[in-house]
Amino acid sequence: MAGVLRAEDLPVSTAHVIEAVRLADTLAALRDRVSAGLAEVTEATLAVLCGGNEVQLDLVTRRLVVGERMGSVPDDAPLTPLAADLAATARRLRLKRDSRPRELDLDLRNPGDLERSRLLHRLRVIGIRGTARREHPPQHRHLPATWSAPGCCTGCA
Repeated sequence: MAGVLRAEDLPVSTAHVIEAVRLADTLAALRDRVSAGLAEVTEATLAVLCGGNEVQLDLVTRRLVVGERMGSVPDDAPLTPLAADLAATARRLRLKRDSRPRELDLDLRNPGDLERSRLLHRLRVIGIRGTARREHPPQHRHLPATWSAPGCCTGCA
């Protein structure tokens, strides 16, 4: 933390760092914790290293806690239950994964298309971007359904 502030030409001494560590440990002890966590270190940094200046704390937080690099998730990492269920359901309904959204024309009289439409409704309800149903004229309202499907499940395999 001191390195980030020093890189910005802000004065931070070794004594500041020692006092910040002591304060973080003391806060952890007051909160009945074994060691200082992120909350304690952040509070100690604000009080000692940043002198109460929230702008300096934001700089430290952005650089050290959040970071500026984008990473990736390994392919062998386990999926969240929702993502695993979506992948299994898309496979069962023969919806292939694609990086680009596409329009799907579904005939709701067909049981497979009806299930695909239900899945797309569910995705829309939970806020998946790119999922939208296009309205048809009244005479065709109950038969066809045209969906703009997100990239996670488009086109029939």
